[in-house]
Amino acid sequence: MNPSEQERLGTFMEDSVFIEKNRTIHKHFVDRLAGFTAFDANLDATYGANWLTAIEKFEEHPSDELMRDEIQVYTDNIAVQHKLCWAAEDDLEYYVKRAFPENERKLREFGFPESRRERERGVLKRVLNLFTMRRVAGDYTAELTAAGMPASVLTNFNTQTGNLADAELEQEYIKRLRIRSTEKRIALYNTVYKYHKRVHEAAQVIYRDKPETRQLFAME
Repeated sequence: MNPSEQERLGTFMEDSVFIEKNRTIHKHFVDRLAGFTAFDANLDATYGANWLTAIEKFEEHPSDELMRDEIQVYTDNIAVQHKLCWAAEDDLEYYVKRAFPENERKLREFGFPESRRERERGVLKRVLNLFTMRRVAGDYTAELTAAGMPASVLTNFNTQTGNLADAELEQEYIKRLRIRSTEKRIALYNTVYKYHKRVHEAAQVIYRDKPETRQLFAME
């Protein structure tokens, strides 16, 4: 990958300012198109149209702030799913204690003490621990049923842990999409920058004796 596709070219500025300045400079270019085309035949109406298209594509691309907001939505959903898992786990623990009264080893086998410590510390439950708990519970279906546990308890536990896993997967996926989006946004930014840079360099020559006009094409 070319360095220009990984890093922004030129002086960094806020996207909104960059777009506003490019639109203004583009208008100055269109207003003085004949002079630019006479100097460089490639700086014609088609060049102007392509430049405007590049500006619009960059402007339409989701901002990084928008991507961060979207990630936060997934983060909030994970917190909700954790609470639902805790409730489902409490139901399961109740029947494990009935099936195996005063059996601390059995509780450790299920992973309840570790889970309780995580919860008390405010640590979000690890999906691996939940899925291990699911598997252990499956090994003791007969004992749990004999202790009076409705089938719905384990069904709900499996559903909620599955939902949590899905929520964490979606959050991780959107994080990866943010990387992809940033890469594309940099490429779009650099495309606009290159269009402006060529016009700016031409303006320095065309208006060498007109500093005020030359300044119209500067990004600063």
